[in-house]
Amino acid sequence: MITQIDSIDVTWIVKANKETSFYRGEAITISNEETGKQIIRFSLKNVKDLGEEPFQVILNLQEDEKRFYFQADCYDDPEEQYPLRLLRSDEGDEILLICDDEGEQIFFSLC
Repeated sequence: MITQIDSIDVTWIVKANKETSFYRGEAITISNEETGKQIIRFSLKNVKDLGEEPFQVILNLQEDEKRFYFQADCYDDPEEQYPLRLLRSDEGDEILLICDDEGEQIFFSLC
């Protein structure tokens, strides 16, 4: 379980045109459900394109079942969940969540 997040940095790559965007997480909240699911909510702000509107992201983590997903309101269906792979540093102080589908690669770095 994640107890504290000091920062979230996201690298978002669109594969078709190799466009890369960099985001910083803001207004981070962590909640734990009795089922063991952990929900992390935050908004993402583009650090290079300041004209882009921030959007909301939800990470759903169920570590005991090795199930990790994210949702974002920048998609047509903000309720759709996209699978993530989780990598954790040996010290446990950094987590990398990776979404890699046919259209995008997204790296969520949580410290």
